[in-house]
Amino acid sequence: MEAAPDPNFLFKTRTNTELGAESVEVDGDGSVLLRGVVKLVTESMLTSYPRALLGHWTPNRASIRFSADEIADRRITKAGSSDPLDLDALRAAS
Repeated sequence: MEAAPDPNFLFKTRTNTELGAESVEVDGDGSVLLRGVVKLVTESMLTSYPRALLGHWTPNRASIRFSADEIADRRITKAGSSDPLDLDALRAAS
């Protein structure tokens, strides 16, 4: 298992886990598709991951889609920023 590149976007899942994504696309219906989803290996995950990956991003899934209504709850941000992006900002970033 290898580390993945650092993500360009961060977001919260329905269970409040923080994941990252390489890119974002906004569809005509306002749904948001996050591609290249990765997760950060934490101390509690070391039973499933080698210690060498602690603190590194690893692949999680190819993509995840959220409806326009879910965007505020997912708190999608640019990596390095704590300000959530609204739908217009996400369109501009895609």
